[in-house]
Formats: sequence, C-alpha cells, structure tokens
Amino acid sequence: MKSDRKREMARKALFFLLTLLLALFVLEVSLRFLVKPSPVCFGTLLGGELPPFVIAPDRMAEIEKETHTPAWEASKTEIALRKRSRAPLNWSPEDLRSIHREDKTLGYVPQENSTSPHGWWHANNMGARSSRDCGREKPRGKKRILLFGDSFTHCCRVPLEETWPYMLEEKSTSLEALNFAVEGYGTAQCYLRYMKLKKELDYDAAALVTVPGCDLERDINTYRILIGWQAPNIMPRFLLKNQELVLIKSPYAGKEQFIAENRGHISETLRKHLCAYDSFYIPVKYESPPLLGSLISYKLIARSYFTGHENSLRTNIFDPTREAVKVTGEIIKAMRREVKGDRKDFILFFLPIHDEIRRYKKEPAFRKRWDNAISALAGRDLQPVDLMKPLSELDESSIDTGYDGSHYGPVMNSIITGHVESALKNIKIIP
Repeated sequence: MKSDRKREMARKALFFLLTLLLALFVLEVSLRFLVKPSPVCFGTLLGGELPPFVIAPDRMAEIEKETHTPAWEASKTEIALRKRSRAPLNWSPEDLRSIHREDKTLGYVPQENSTSPHGWWHANNMGARSSRDCGREKPRGKKRILLFGDSFTHCCRVPLEETWPYMLEEKSTSLEALNFAVEGYGTAQCYLRYMKLKKELDYDAAALVTVPGCDLERDINTYRILIGWQAPNIMPRFLLKNQELVLIKSPYAGKEQFIAENRGHISETLRKHLCAYDSFYIPVKYESPPLLGSLISYKLIARSYFTGHENSLRTNIFDPTREAVKVTGEIIKAMRREVKGDRKDFILFFLPIHDEIRRYKKEPAFRKRWDNAISALAGRDLQPVDLMKPLSELDESSIDTGYDGSHYGPVMNSIITGHVESALKNIKIIP
C-alpha cells in the first residue's frame, strides 16, 4: 500500500518535472524567435538588451564605426543631442571635444600644441586649454591659478572664448587661469595630473572643481566603456585601504598591448582587474556561463540582477557611507595636503550638472543627499565653494547648454565665472 503511494507520488513528480521542462523548452524556443541581433550585446528582446554585453576594445571600435559614435564621447545620449545642435556653421564634431594622446599614468591627456579643425579648441605647450603658451615662471604682475576638473571645467562643446576659465582671465587681468581640466577625468586623474604639473609650473593657487554627478562614478571605475565612454584603455584609480590611498594602475604597458590582448573578447588579466577594481564590472552582464548562459530565461534573470545592481550603485552614489564618497573625499584631502605643502592656496569647488540643479530645487530628498555628500567630501577642515547654492536660485531659462545640447553654454559659463571670481576675491587671489 505504502509502496503504491510512493510510486504514484514519484509518477506525479516525474510528470510535473517533464511538464515543467516542456513548458520551459516551449518558452525558450518562443523567446528565441523574438530576439533580434544587436552589435552591443547578445541581442534584444522586446527592446530590452540581453547579456553578455560587448566590451572588448577592438569590437567597441567596430561598433563605433557602425553607429557613427565618436571616440571619447558618451554613446547613446550625445548622438541624439547632436541632432538638435544649434552650433554655427563653422564647426565640426571634432571641435566639440579635445584631441588626446595616450599617457601611461593618466590613461590619456590633451595633445600639446594642437588645435581642432575650426579653432574652437586649443591645447598649449603644457596641454592646458589655451591658445597662449605658458612657461615655468608666472607672468610678471600676475597671480597664477591652476584649474583641475572634468569636462564641465574644460568646458566642452563651446569655443575657447565661451569657457568660464577664459572669461575669468578676461575679467581679472591680474590673474592667469590655466585650464588643465580634461573631459572624462575623475578626481583621481585630476589629482595625478596636478602632481605631474606642479613640478613644472610655479603657481599661487590650485583649484579642484569636482562634479559629483560625474566624478564619483569615475573614481570607482577603471574601464570607461562600462559607464558609457568609448575610451579604449584602462584608467588609474585609488583604493582606500586602512584609510590610506593606494594607486591602482593599468595592468597594460599601453593601449596597443591592451587591445592586442583583448581582441574579440576580454582576457583573464582584464577580467580579474575589473572584478577587483571596477565597481561597474558586473560579471553576469559581461560573462556567460557554459550551457546555462545560453538560455534566454537565464539572460532575463541576469538582466534583472545587473539592472538592479547598477541602479543601486547610481542611486546611492552620494551616500557618505559608500565607497565612492569615501575614496573621492580622501583624494581631495591628499591634493589639499600637497598644495598646502607647497605653501599655496587650495580651493575646492563643487559644480552640479543640469538635472541636479532642477532636482535640488524641487526634491527635498535629493537636496539632503547632495548636502550630505558635499559635507562628507569636503571634510571638517575645508570650506568648499558649493556652486549648487547660487545656481539653484537661477531661473531655468538661464541654464543654457553647449552647442550639441550637453554641458553648459556661454550664458551659464558666464554665471559660473562670476561666482568663481567672487570666491577668488575672498581669499585674495584676485584683488
């Protein structure tokens, strides 16, 4: 009697299992008919991208050609923005961004003594965004400030004359403002660039302009492709161990070796480096396990996981208890110590991006997150210049954009100039 019941239960369990496997098989076959090919990932299902995603540098170069996405530029957003371009006729896409060369320490730097096709962008003999060369010694009768930051200080997407560092020099004739900001840099690269340049230039002050909405992500990232940039090399970053900064360099001698060793797929060397040091490398997004990884149902589960993980990373990027704020805060402290060690003035600016200004005005929760992050990044001993405060009081019509619809335009750059000038007057850099 008992054995009959056991056999019956076993038959039912087997029937259920076979039914389940058949249903999964039918589902798998049906889903495969709906999958469309994609150059950037396994394919798309009803518009949603399925893993694994392509990140091998040579394949990214092919995708760049296929999609007409220029190098050093965020792929999807800016293609759409360029269609709404309001730039004058004497421009080309190459005028909207800088010309770079490879650098072993920093990944890339502006190519010295270079000019974009229509003269919108110039790099002088030291790689600063300027049409005027500079020497080790300061110009007679002037104070010199070195500016470090990302694309919002470099002022991408506008001509040189419409950048706020240029306007700052024009308004303050007793000041030489050398713009060493570079698009795509995080705070780590700004600090490393300062450490190289301070040995070559005399100066009175160094300013670090941090854009938390961009730089915090970059300070926990090493491979810019993972956050939307087509930069085919590995960037340096700092880890925080026992409250000490540890510099993590690229495992490759240069871009050529990096591309050669990761042709068609990422090497084990790169995979281990990204797993250890890049917070945006999520294995289920870029790797496919044998057998299981070929199932569409697995890919859907993996997509749900990595989407949630990425959303959590970005949602909590301002959290003072998370890695990004801690690492960036220590980099800021380290740069301040170096500047003070040279007996120069250090100024820390925080600059928001467009959407953050709107959110700060309208969302109390975001305002609190921003204020807490700024306080944690600056620490107890430093009084930063938080440009969010005055910029959030602007009428939204004043917040213009660069000529492709991204970054800040000449109106906003002029407004930023005024606030930076006031801050420099307060510390007597400008009389």
